[in-house]
Amino acid sequence: MVEQELTYQKLQIPSSDIYEAMGYKDSMPDGMVIEEINTLLDRITPLLRPRFFFFLTDGLLDTEKATLTVKDTVLTIGKTIARQLRGSEAFAFFTATAGVEFEEFQHLLQQEDDMVKVYIADSLGSIIAEKAADCMEEELATFIEKRGWKHTNRYSPGYERDLASLHWYQAEAHIARAYYYAELIKQYGGVPIVESQYAANKFIPRSSYDQVVEYIVKEIDDHKGKLAVDWASFSERNGRFTLGAALAIKARVLLYAASPLHNPDNDVEKWKKAAAAAYDIISNPDLNYSLDSDYGAYFQGNRSLSSPETIYVVRREQSNAMESNNYPIATPCGASGVTPTQNLVEAYEWVGDPVAGDPYANRDPRLAASVVTNGSTWNGHVIDQSPGGRHDMSAPNASKTGYYLKKFLTDNLDLTQGAKVQHNWVSYRYAEVLLNYAEAMNEAYGPDQAPGDYALTALDALQLVRDRASLQLPIVTAATRDEFREAVKHERRIELAFEDHRYWDLLRWKDAMEVLNKPVRGVKVTKTGEGKWSYTQTEVATRTFLERNYYMPFTRSEVENSNHTLEQNPGY
Repeated sequence: MVEQELTYQKLQIPSSDIYEAMGYKDSMPDGMVIEEINTLLDRITPLLRPRFFFFLTDGLLDTEKATLTVKDTVLTIGKTIARQLRGSEAFAFFTATAGVEFEEFQHLLQQEDDMVKVYIADSLGSIIAEKAADCMEEELATFIEKRGWKHTNRYSPGYERDLASLHWYQAEAHIARAYYYAELIKQYGGVPIVESQYAANKFIPRSSYDQVVEYIVKEIDDHKGKLAVDWASFSERNGRFTLGAALAIKARVLLYAASPLHNPDNDVEKWKKAAAAAYDIISNPDLNYSLDSDYGAYFQGNRSLSSPETIYVVRREQSNAMESNNYPIATPCGASGVTPTQNLVEAYEWVGDPVAGDPYANRDPRLAASVVTNGSTWNGHVIDQSPGGRHDMSAPNASKTGYYLKKFLTDNLDLTQGAKVQHNWVSYRYAEVLLNYAEAMNEAYGPDQAPGDYALTALDALQLVRDRASLQLPIVTAATRDEFREAVKHERRIELAFEDHRYWDLLRWKDAMEVLNKPVRGVKVTKTGEGKWSYTQTEVATRTFLERNYYMPFTRSEVENSNHTLEQNPGY
């Protein structure tokens, strides 16, 4: 009995199925036929990679010299395999086994829908295409010609794409695993590393934070070479992991690993690894990332999809959820939502002399791009939060801080008519990479040093981000590690505001106990004349952050399901 199995990607066809398809149910084929089948299987197996189907079609079997037994056997095997495949793969097996007549393939083609026909035609090499032109003039050849495809000596882009996908999918799966482990350790610290399915009664203890970091880095380093650099040639695949995305995940993970929360002894080698990981992105000519020319516009509509700043973005359907959740409550269908604090607003630097009575004039332009302030125009009218004003702060659900979110939102969207716009969530972008690099370089080498092959100092990278915001921002002149550390912390707070970085930054810097125990502040607005207001700072709320909050707790069910092998984080 033949023990060998045919394997095509995840497809496995046992020999018994082939025998049954050939009519052998109660008895097995005789030795001569088994030997012929073995020989055939040996010849077909190397062809199970699609790249070789079309080049070797004519040479697989000389049908003129083949015995009837062999030809029938080969044809039966081909049909058996083809039943479990679709489109071009089925056709490849038909034509690659015993020179199947095109009438047989034509019958298969007639059973398929247009999408499968397109893929079949898309995958034809010159040998098959010429046969199609000779033997199926009104079926496949016409189908090809109507779509402008030509018979050439190379595969079409669609077929090359799908062939490459066999490698891309595998690599992307490893990057996805690295990404999710990065999210887990960011929240919980060390977690169990699970690489395969385990028996129900086997429990895996937590690995240390550093062990999981090593695992993430290895996953990325081992598979980054098989990733697509970008999806320029296959735009329908945008949104999947690329080389840049993988390297950005690695750079962020190593930056977090080098930070005080996870590096209490300040091991400088960890900072050097983080700097090198960020520089791998900056210096790679194939990636060619750069800062978008317009900070505010970058976060609106589809701009992030085509911007050279974007490394990885989550695509979402058109909606108005962001606007309806975050427009001021006085805007029809608005719900106030996220209301920025005075703590943040006052951190935006001056780019000119302060203006009496207007604390928002001559500020870093990123303020106006991110926050709706009193006296600014938003949704077609001037925001007036003074008593009796349209956005009176005493109204139910009005902002208690005196500010509303602007970043990510489209101005003046007609929510009453159900208008919708595109929103995308940028998970990794080039500005963050520059800031990651600046922070790591400072800690590893100082603010103004670029040893070896490095072409940028920490100061250089930081200044690139600030210059994009405004050339009027003062140049950072930090001369020491300590001074620059404060500068880069400030820059991350401003540049990455509302992008899900601030909280995690405070944790990894071990600044959360200080910063997150301070009260939330806002402003009370009073109108002093037409178009004029005065502002009084107020305490809006108090916050409590405990030492244990540097890590989140595992749920009780997870701990119990692990038979308490999963050790709970301290303090819970």
